[in-house]
Amino acid sequence: MTELLTKSLFTTALECPRKLYYATHAEQYDDANSDNDFLRYACP
Repeated sequence: MTELLTKSLFTTALECPRKLYYATHAEQYDDANSDNDFLRYACP
């Protein structure tokens, strides 16, 4: 499936091309903060 390059993904790619890769393949990588209770409740 082809991923569209949105404005936010474009600005992420301008900042750092590696961030674009991780942003578009997020389901393959675990979030280091996923087990942090404070962040889970502070950022819905």
